[in-house]
Amino acid sequence: LSELDAELIDKSKRGNELYEIPFEINNQKVKLKLLRYSCPSTSRCYGSFVPPDVKKADEAMSWKFSLTEEEYEKLELES
Repeated sequence: LSELDAELIDKSKRGNELYEIPFEINNQKVKLKLLRYSCPSTSRCYGSFVPPDVKKADEAMSWKFSLTEEEYEKLELES
């Protein structure tokens, strides 16, 4: 992430991190959003690109699971 000049824009209590990465496509500068998270069972780190309008790390994770943010907050276990 440091090589990509990624900027941490949010970190949740669950340890999810949302980054913004500057990128250029067809001579247009855009900012990609990347969610960094860990698997609770293996502790491996993963990354997923999420929609550009996402502003919070847990909002990004809830989007990945097709849940509302409120539904994601109520989860007690993830696997």
